[in-house]
Amino acid sequence: LDLSFRGLRVLPSELRLSSKTRFLLLAGNPLSQLPEDFPELPSLEVLDLSGCSLTRIPNWVFRLPKLRILRLTMNPLTMLAPELLGLTSLEELSLQGSPIGTLPEHLDRLVQLRELNLSHTRLSSLPSSLGQISMLQVLQLKGVRVESWPCLDGLIALRRLDLNGCGLQRMPRGLSSLAQLETLSLSGNPLGTLPVFRRGERYGCGPLPYR
Repeated sequence: LDLSFRGLRVLPSELRLSSKTRFLLLAGNPLSQLPEDFPELPSLEVLDLSGCSLTRIPNWVFRLPKLRILRLTMNPLTMLAPELLGLTSLEELSLQGSPIGTLPEHLDRLVQLRELNLSHTRLSSLPSSLGQISMLQVLQLKGVRVESWPCLDGLIALRRLDLNGCGLQRMPRGLSSLAQLETLSLSGNPLGTLPVFRRGERYGCGPLPYR
């Protein structure tokens, strides 16, 4: 069901969702809040709430058993409830452009997560578990500036890493051991040296396209 960019301030009362609904796209509607009570959506796989002016996410979102994609881009969210970690089917999470200040601990419980976009958030710290999401393939942190970075050596499936504009003076620990890394973006960082990547059969990491 695609209701994106319809100018909705509240969800229409005649909205009918069934137990077979797989997609709910509400991007670009100035909703500001979602109802606390919502029909059960056991088959929902994609929920797009980008640009909906939401300040909080109701708990029913975190009880969607088959949710694979959750987009919360450009919402005035300052925190996420730890119940997020119950979305064990989640493969993609985007918080880009939202003023999130902290993340829940134990992000590695999101065992299916493949793509995480935290670019242009207001994170003041990153949990150590961020570097232990073993299935993660894409991590976008553009513009995120924190004093201490977690060790990233647990991101064994990572293929793309965006660290543009992060104010880095040195690279996060564990980066050079990421054998699957294909693209590393480092523009806008006052780095004195670039990381040295180990090559060879064991690490399988060829020349990287620095950008």
